[in-house]
Amino acid sequence: MTDAAQPDGGEAAAPQDARPTDPWAAPGTPGAPYGPPPGAGQYPHPSAQVGPYPYPSDGRPVVEGTNGLAITSLVTGVTCCLWPAALGFGIAALVQLRRRRQRGIGLAIAGVVLGTLGLIAGTMSAVYGTLNFHVSAPRTAPSAPVLPGPGDSDGSTGLTQTQQDFVDDTAELDMQIRVVSRTETDRGMALQDSQGNSQVLIDTLELLGRRQWPTEVKGQIATLVSSLQADETVWQAAALNTADPVGAFQAAMQTNDPAVALATARKAFSLNENNLPADPGSSTQPSAGATPVAV
Repeated sequence: MTDAAQPDGGEAAAPQDARPTDPWAAPGTPGAPYGPPPGAGQYPHPSAQVGPYPYPSDGRPVVEGTNGLAITSLVTGVTCCLWPAALGFGIAALVQLRRRRQRGIGLAIAGVVLGTLGLIAGTMSAVYGTLNFHVSAPRTAPSAPVLPGPGDSDGSTGLTQTQQDFVDDTAELDMQIRVVSRTETDRGMALQDSQGNSQVLIDTLELLGRRQWPTEVKGQIATLVSSLQADETVWQAAALNTADPVGAFQAAMQTNDPAVALATARKAFSLNENNLPADPGSSTQPSAGATPVAV
């Protein structure tokens, strides 16, 4: 077959495009050939990973490995008594991890949590120990005279069993007499001392009445009990007098000072004012009352 005839102008006709056209193209528009548009495949997909870390770029440097401060915080947090270090290392690690991209934020948070728990436990332990110390600390009280026992080695100052029983039963009353001022002028203290005397007399009477006394001292005990009962009645009334507590206290002290009855009983039991055996050769009689001790 021969080539197509050329037009009279001698120019060859333009060759037709052999590629198929798009059958779905809009009317009046030239058909577009099938296939990808020009330049397709020159740019990567937005989700394609660039580099070893797929983080969005925010200007922070990327550091490989796990943060050392975060690891140290966790290790000290699980170790006993190192919670201050766990808190310090954990906070420092969080500060570093905010300034750069690095693994270890979970370890830092765990270390801070463990350090906080240690801080709470230590604080509660200190508070409990302080309260327990104040509750269990012994309260100091005025010291009573040292009383020798019945079995002293030298035997020169030993008390008999009856004398020791008497000293034991009247020890609280003896202490009250020594600490109470006989010239009290404060309303509150006068009322408190009257109430204290009344209660101590009740306790002493109960102790004396509970013990089985030998026959030879029952008369002395009965005399003492009778005197203390009369004193207790007066002091009970003074303890209830809130209108004039100072006057009631001073009046009761003048008429029913319990030191008088106790001194009389000591003399009957051959004891001096310090609850020691009286000197048989001494002509000095026991005083009517013990000298109050300043507190």
